[in-house]
Amino acid sequence: MAGTPFDQLLEVVRASLHGRRAVALERVQRVERALAEYAAALEEEIVREFAREHGLTQPKPVHDRVKLAAALREAVLALPELSAVPERAAPSVPPEPPPSSTAPRVHVLPIVVVGGVGRKATSHPHEVEERLEWIDTTRQGTVAIGNLTQRIRSGRVAALVLLEGLVGHRHSEPLVSAAREAGIPWAFAGKGGRAALDRALGDVLGRLG
Repeated sequence: MAGTPFDQLLEVVRASLHGRRAVALERVQRVERALAEYAAALEEEIVREFAREHGLTQPKPVHDRVKLAAALREAVLALPELSAVPERAAPSVPPEPPPSSTAPRVHVLPIVVVGGVGRKATSHPHEVEERLEWIDTTRQGTVAIGNLTQRIRSGRVAALVLLEGLVGHRHSEPLVSAAREAGIPWAFAGKGGRAALDRALGDVLGRLG
């Protein structure tokens, strides 16, 4: 039966509402799909980074994190609430300080090696050796780690190398966290053997540019 005029009106209203809801949900689902794919790319990068630091076989990359981030951004900006909001201009980059400036520069900041007892020889040039600062946690303990964490966060360290077999988790965790926040390169160097130390130093130096 067609129903009463009132029922027919309700059916029209219900169909219209369902249609509008479907359009809105499609926008939400597009963002959710893009976010899930970007999260998968981040997880993949974490696994590859862990494998690289510990000398394990790195899985082949499946996701392109940059493209997925761009797709997520596009999905979010397609929301009607943002269509009338102008994009913020990219922040201006401050000019490079002149050579006479006393501001700390990355090529003169120390590369701090945490763990072990005393300085060890590497196969790197003398100017790299001169930049190495060694911290022995067995003698200096948590005070040195706390001071180093603050130095990293305040931009007074160029790079960080951890002798994984000689530095406890309670020491390495806050240092790695600070390095991530400060955006400086860091690497593990196993138990501090010459080959492992050379590889770790080569890694951070390569990322310093």
